[in-house]
Amino acid sequence: MQRVWTVFKESASEWAKKWWFILSLFTVPILGLLTSSVGFTLARLENSERLRETISYMWFTNAYNGHFPYPSTTQLNLKQIALWFLQKSIALFLVFLVLYFLLGVVPTLSNPDPRHRSLLLKTGIVLFVAHILLEVVYVMIMKRFNSPTLSGNLKALELTANLLEHLFNPVSMVTFMSIGVISLLLGKGFTGKSAARVVAWGYIVSLALFVVSIPSNLVANPEFQPFTRGTLTFLAVVLASTLTMLSYYFRVPIAREDSVRKAIKEGFELMKRYPEFVWIFLAVFGASVVIGIPSVYVTYHIPAPWNQMISQTLSAVSGGFQYFAGAIMLVTTYKLIIDMDIVDDMAMHR
Repeated sequence: MQRVWTVFKESASEWAKKWWFILSLFTVPILGLLTSSVGFTLARLENSERLRETISYMWFTNAYNGHFPYPSTTQLNLKQIALWFLQKSIALFLVFLVLYFLLGVVPTLSNPDPRHRSLLLKTGIVLFVAHILLEVVYVMIMKRFNSPTLSGNLKALELTANLLEHLFNPVSMVTFMSIGVISLLLGKGFTGKSAARVVAWGYIVSLALFVVSIPSNLVANPEFQPFTRGTLTFLAVVLASTLTMLSYYFRVPIAREDSVRKAIKEGFELMKRYPEFVWIFLAVFGASVVIGIPSVYVTYHIPAPWNQMISQTLSAVSGGFQYFAGAIMLVTTYKLIIDMDIVDDMAMHR
């Protein structure tokens, strides 16, 4: 345990000093604040309160995080759909552009690395296009629930929305950030195929998490007893957390090794030699829960508009912490693999 915890602390200390990395963790909140300042400036120039409310922090974060407002009780026209897609595309493009600059360009200013920059640029473009295409799929599928009979299709709605949400995760900014960090760690050993394997592994994990969540979705209706719903939801959370935790053992090997079989073998070897890594994950998970607790108090006990501002700040801190911890776990895994390779080489030459 001592070795794993030492490596984790050293990695956290090392990467916390990289200002471009820390800024990348808060890309969405930073862009939201910049958008809000633009809206405020335009509102002052045009003397329009509507501009300040429209071009705001909430507009940007909702445009980035949200999906098209289906199901809906009203039929939305083509102009409304096109306007939403334009807003979504702009927000998503800005996020990937800033991440490319912070994780692709800035780290290579002192030591130019055209490979890393080109790889991250191409990856960002692919993930951006994939995300937009998935939004089109989302609209087409969710549109079928746009009817007065929606109340009779709640189970299907829950399952469909849950599945679609899991399809977005492997092409999100989190995956892009992971690819950027792993590329910096592995150097020339990280290629376009490596990035593709990271995304593919993301889909394997995401679909496994969806399968785990199915029972809790099926019993979400009021017809099931609260104890049954609560028990299945709790078990689903525990199993999902376990799968996510174990997946970290394989993320760097999947990107590092050309052979999937060898990568899986290396992941299991990591799991065997460093089972203590699980405790670090649990500590991170517990810390993120603790950070999120105050937002509940703020929502119900702080008057508006301060409750919204404080809640948004806490949400940004919580999200940034989770991104930071996830990245450091990747760095820790990488260093443990290097240690494992050194130990194996020494054993072979004895």
